[in-house]
Amino acid sequence: SALSSWSELTAILRSGLRAGVTPGMQAVVRSGERLIFAAALGQTAPGGRMIDQDTRFDLASLTKPLLTTAAWLRAWERGLDALDAELVPGATVEDTLRHRAGFKAHTRLDRSLGQVRPGTRAAYRRAVELAAQAPRGAPGPTVYSDLGFILLGARVERLYGASLAALIPMFTPELSAPPMRADAAAASRGGEPGGWVHDDNARAMGGVAGHAGLFGAALGVDAIVWRMMCGPRSLREAAWGPPMTARGLGWDRATPGPLGTVPGWPSDTVGHLGYTGTSVWLVPSRGWSVTLLTNRTYFSEGPEPIRALRRAFHEAAHQVLLRS
Repeated sequence: SALSSWSELTAILRSGLRAGVTPGMQAVVRSGERLIFAAALGQTAPGGRMIDQDTRFDLASLTKPLLTTAAWLRAWERGLDALDAELVPGATVEDTLRHRAGFKAHTRLDRSLGQVRPGTRAAYRRAVELAAQAPRGAPGPTVYSDLGFILLGARVERLYGASLAALIPMFTPELSAPPMRADAAAASRGGEPGGWVHDDNARAMGGVAGHAGLFGAALGVDAIVWRMMCGPRSLREAAWGPPMTARGLGWDRATPGPLGTVPGWPSDTVGHLGYTGTSVWLVPSRGWSVTLLTNRTYFSEGPEPIRALRRAFHEAAHQVLLRS
């Protein structure tokens, strides 16, 4: 029954709170046009305000598919850019979207800004320059890279003649750029109020960059994903369709084995994770999606607690979806 399904999913989330995985969380499960589960549990921080459906979380790397990739794909559809265009010499846009352009996984650009004041447009431009100058390996192997998406974000800004923050109302109107009111967002760092982005590079770049910075609630993320699933076929196929490489265009594939988040899910499952403990997974052919938002980095940046919670929740959500 729907009630037993709701209880099963809620029990898993409550176990994550009791185990200290995260102070708070939201979750939404969709099957086609129906929301079959929605929950908001815990607190914005220990002793803080109770999480409700309007509380916003630092979405971290969900920024990559929801804003940067979505905006680039719209520009591509209009003929403003090409997959084989070079982002920097020797690295194409497509290879960067698929994380195979040779960019390093991560570099603390904020530590190399010199005399430029963090949080300014000058700091943003300097960080983009540093990302372009960072040592790069040969294209081919998949290396998940923030640096590549920082450069993609800057390219998107040039294509539209507007900052990423200014593009949020066009592509993700349900989401926000930091900083936000402290009482409106879950805290992503211990001892710090909510509303500040966790990622150091995004923070130094003014809040939103190509790789991180969006804030939002689970219902907002779900609405955006549902809009994508109902959107132009050309964009859906580009982002989620063949070739079935390790990664789609800005989206991840389901990983088999013990590290996988969505074990047993269909082969066309796509999604993305965020470092702060956020995730969205969807099966476009069935109209399924599951959004799970947490602020797990408030307690720990170790991978195992959130990995176990994600896996348990998605296993249970899969069973609920099969029965829906």
